[in-house]
Amino acid sequence: MLAFAMAAALSAAWFLVHLVMGGKQIARPLLANTSLDPIVRDTQYLCWHLTTAGIGVQAVLFALAIGLNTPAYAVAGTLLAASFAATGIAIPPAVGQRFKAMPQGWLFVPVAALGVIGLL
Repeated sequence: MLAFAMAAALSAAWFLVHLVMGGKQIARPLLANTSLDPIVRDTQYLCWHLTTAGIGVQAVLFALAIGLNTPAYAVAGTLLAASFAATGIAIPPAVGQRFKAMPQGWLFVPVAALGVIGLL
């Protein structure tokens, strides 16, 4: 259960980082961008919100695994963290970016690892 608690806390921290820093560095500039087609801009803004929700749900899933003593919630949280990690690690090189500029995927590796450890 300690690993799930750590995964929940780390997920909650990443949720806050995404909400605060991502809002300032990504969402606001995105909305201010008038050169993008409004549908493209607004779809990206929707994706930012969906990601915010997903990270929040991830934290709640690990907390539910503890509170309800139901590891199935941790399985879902671990799979979500692993999918965020895999996507976030695959995309930067695919689009020609460096991990120094786009490190987000690596933030979810310890969350997924803690989920796996808790499930063992």
